[in-house]
Amino acid sequence: MRKDSLSYIFIFPVLCLAAMLSGCIKNNIPYPRIQANFVTLEASGQTGTTQIDTVNRVATITLPEDAVQIPEVLVVGSDTLEMFAMPLESAPAGVRLRLEELLDAAQVRPNTACRRGYVGLWRLERGALWLEAVRTCAGRPVATGAELLPLYASGSAAWTPWVEGTIRCGSGDPVYAPPGGFERYLAHERQLTLRGGCVVRSSSYENRAYTGGVEPDENARRMRAAFDVSGAGRLPDAKNIRRHRPT
Repeated sequence: MRKDSLSYIFIFPVLCLAAMLSGCIKNNIPYPRIQANFVTLEASGQTGTTQIDTVNRVATITLPEDAVQIPEVLVVGSDTLEMFAMPLESAPAGVRLRLEELLDAAQVRPNTACRRGYVGLWRLERGALWLEAVRTCAGRPVATGAELLPLYASGSAAWTPWVEGTIRCGSGDPVYAPPGGFERYLAHERQLTLRGGCVVRSSSYENRAYTGGVEPDENARRMRAAFDVSGAGRLPDAKNIRRHRPT
C-alpha cells in the first residue's frame, strides 16, 4: 500500500472526530431560580383567611380563642380523669422556657384543639400534685416530669409547688359542654383546691341534666345557671389558677 494512502486513512477519522466535536451543542443557558412560596395553607377550625407573605415566606393563620381544648390527664389511684386546667401555663419562667425548648426540639406545633401544643400527664399522690410526663397532642413523648423539673424530681415524676387555686377534673359522659375551652362538665366531677402544690380540699359531685318535665328553653336556662358559664361567678377552672410571678 502506498504511503500517501496510509496517511489518508489516518487523517480521515481524525477529521471526522473533530467535525463531530465541533458540532456538539453546548447548553450555556442558566436554569431559572424559582423561589418556593406558600400557595395555599389552611388549618381545621381557623377563622378568616390565611395571610401569606411571599417575600418572607411566612403564612399566618388565625385560630379561634374558644375552640374546645384537649384536657390534661390526671391519675388518682386507679382512676384516670380529664383535668380542666393547665398548671404548666402558670409555671415559673425557667420551667416555661425549658418546656418551649423541648417542644421546639420535638417539632411540636399547636392546633385548634390543643393551642398549648402539649398534654400533661399528672398524678395525685401523698396529697400532692406530681407531673409524670409531657406529651404531644398526638401522644408522642416530649419529656418526663423529672427532665422538665429536676429540682423537684422523685424518680421520673416531679412535684409542682407553684400550683395554687381550684381545678376541676372529671370522668364519664359530658353533661354540659358549651363550644369552647375547658368549660365542659362531665357526669362525675372532682374539685381540688391546692396550695403550694398540695391538696387542701377535695369535693366530689355528680352532675346530671334534666331529662323530662322541663321545656327546652327553661332547661337551657337552668343549665347555664347551674354551671355559671356566663362568668358571673367563680368557675373552678384554669382561669382561677393564680399565676406564679417569679422574683
